[in-house]
Amino acid sequence: MPRTPVLLVMACALLWAATFIGCASKDAYRYDTIKAQYADLACNLSKSQAADTPNATCAVNSSLTLQDVLDIAQANNPDLLMAVARIERARAMLEKSAAPFYPQVNVYTEYLQGDAPSAYLFKTIDQRKLPPGTDFNDPGWFENYESGVSAGINLFNGGRDSLNREMAKTGLTISQLDRDGIENQIIATAIGAYYDVLAATSFTTVTVPSGAHGGNRRNSRPDP
Repeated sequence: MPRTPVLLVMACALLWAATFIGCASKDAYRYDTIKAQYADLACNLSKSQAADTPNATCAVNSSLTLQDVLDIAQANNPDLLMAVARIERARAMLEKSAAPFYPQVNVYTEYLQGDAPSAYLFKTIDQRKLPPGTDFNDPGWFENYESGVSAGINLFNGGRDSLNREMAKTGLTISQLDRDGIENQIIATAIGAYYDVLAATSFTTVTVPSGAHGGNRRNSRPDP
């Protein structure tokens, strides 16, 4: 079969597969699908605040004070949640950096067999069981069972372990400061939005009576 028709058939098959997969997964990126999937993760309200409305995410059933708004904003903001996760990662790195300063105890068990002269000699000499008259070029086949315990402590590593620990401490401090900055920004934004809503409510309260009086004045005009 010529090469050109084969390539054409393969290209058509790939195009058809890509089209089919794209059409089959079009609902995966719809707003309603994503909203339903992450609704529980995107809303952290108390039972007394959450409204019983399945169609509205993070709907509340009563008026909120400024402190309620701040608590909800801090509990549900994804940037702040990611900052907290970075702090936990930095703490884990700090704990890991302390590991080289602890004593280490190792327990091992091994089984070895083969026809290697060097391994034969090392294992038998370590056990003080080297037979007299052994041919070092061809000692023969050997088997070895070995178990043991070893312990050690790092006395000096050129200052690298101490430097790594200081870097981990600095990383934790930076992560905490980053979280504080994000929290301050969230609080400022929430306070601004809260008072914007109060101002809009006041404007609406003032505008409605003004419109009513204006309508009464228009209705009180005498007929020509």
